[in-house]
Amino acid sequence: MIVLENTPEVIAFIEQRLRIKIAEPSQAFGYVTNDHKPIAGIVVNDFTGANCELTIVAEKGRMTIEVLRHIANHVFNKLGCRRTTIRTRKSNKIALRAAQRFGFVYEHVSKHFYPDDDAVVFRMLRSECRWL
Repeated sequence: MIVLENTPEVIAFIEQRLRIKIAEPSQAFGYVTNDHKPIAGIVVNDFTGANCELTIVAEKGRMTIEVLRHIANHVFNKLGCRRTTIRTRKSNKIALRAAQRFGFVYEHVSKHFYPDDDAVVFRMLRSECRWL
């Protein structure tokens, strides 16, 4: 696995998969196979010093322990966050299950967050992270 940081290749992968435009300021890093096939992409934004929000895109079955450890190291050790936050559409059952499987804890629902859906917010505290 190769880690790419803030490259056009990573940003294009995330934007294409989510049909969004990544806003600045943010950091993006991605994971590709040795033949440069994308595995996953992560955007780190809304950094407050104590928290950052993650946007995560991954090919099915490619969110490996190695990727999770790299994300945790980046958020909690490199950035020094005490917590990280993710949010997903309430209708995205796959993402809801994955968040909990990866160790994120449900916090709340933000009503009418998206034009057509509510958002479910999850958090992970450094003290709860099993990937460090």
